[in-house]
Amino acid sequence: MFRCLFCLLISVSHYSYADTTQKVVLHLKWQHAFQFAGYYAAKSQGYYQEAGLEVQIRPATPDTQVVDEVTREVGHYGVSNSSLVLEHHAGKPVVVVAVIFQHSPAVLVALEKHASQGVHSIVDKKIMLEPHSDEILAYLLTRRPNNSDTMRK
Repeated sequence: MFRCLFCLLISVSHYSYADTTQKVVLHLKWQHAFQFAGYYAAKSQGYYQEAGLEVQIRPATPDTQVVDEVTREVGHYGVSNSSLVLEHHAGKPVVVVAVIFQHSPAVLVALEKHASQGVHSIVDKKIMLEPHSDEILAYLLTRRPNNSDTMRK
């Protein structure tokens, strides 16, 4: 169902404008990292300023819920993933502004122990996923053996 990981921008529709420059807060989905280089490059090269925006880029912490930050108007925009579709479906007032990735960069990595190893090799094994890894969970649910009807978080 959610095979693709999208880097999504989320937004709400209430802003206050104090002057000709609009102050905007962008919440990252993680700490400062190369994956967000485009946002920093645009800021340092003056693209936001040219557009009349004063952008503050806020990194996330392990406890940050980007959608909640945006819907509580702590920030105006946020970087998220395919879980945003589920948040919207659950009734949160968020919209997709842009889709950055057309295919998911999310992967499962394991040490190869034998040539026949595959996704079924992780049945009943613990795996580590980042929060909101809905597309990986959906994939695993489509690949589970017929006798396995549950997955534990």
